[in-house]
Amino acid sequence: MTTEFADISSFQPDTLDYMRKLHNHATGLFVKLTEGSENGSHYVNPKAGMQLLNGFEFFKSIGVYHYFRGNSQRYGMNDPVNEAKWFVKNIIKLGLNRDTVCAIDVEDQSLQYNVTADINLFLDYLYQQGFHYLVVYASASWFNSQRIKREQLKYQPAIWVATYGVNQPGVDNAQTWQYTNNGYQLKTDFNYDFAGILS
Repeated sequence: MTTEFADISSFQPDTLDYMRKLHNHATGLFVKLTEGSENGSHYVNPKAGMQLLNGFEFFKSIGVYHYFRGNSQRYGMNDPVNEAKWFVKNIIKLGLNRDTVCAIDVEDQSLQYNVTADINLFLDYLYQQGFHYLVVYASASWFNSQRIKREQLKYQPAIWVATYGVNQPGVDNAQTWQYTNNGYQLKTDFNYDFAGILS
């Protein structure tokens, strides 16, 4: 049975009432936790703590994601690793355990064309730290154009595809599909979870 989950960031509320509305339509939740930046500074979602706290009142499983900016060609080989370290540091700081589903959001236009090696550096660090439930998010075009070479990704991460206005994800065997950015008129991304990645 296909279920749905919502994914949220600082653009969405962190209240119990909002989480209740999400739960009317979704069985799971992803929360944006962190982000890298080109100048070496890092970002943490200021609402993440309350979004997780109130989200767990309704959702049994909540994943977290990191918006990826690292690019080993431009900033040196350690940049993807530094972003992964920042992500893990904040996962632990918020009291989440190593069973947490962790996603890397790969969509920033500053990234090099073939970003697969950088994604693998990020995934390597997470895996070595004991986080084994891994997900790679990107638009269908990034997978189909080989900007992300799925067959070269380490640890067989779940594939989370974003594509709107169509009746299927557009990538074979995608485990989950972000099909809208305004699900149920809540101004929130909603996703079909074909493989139960948040089960």
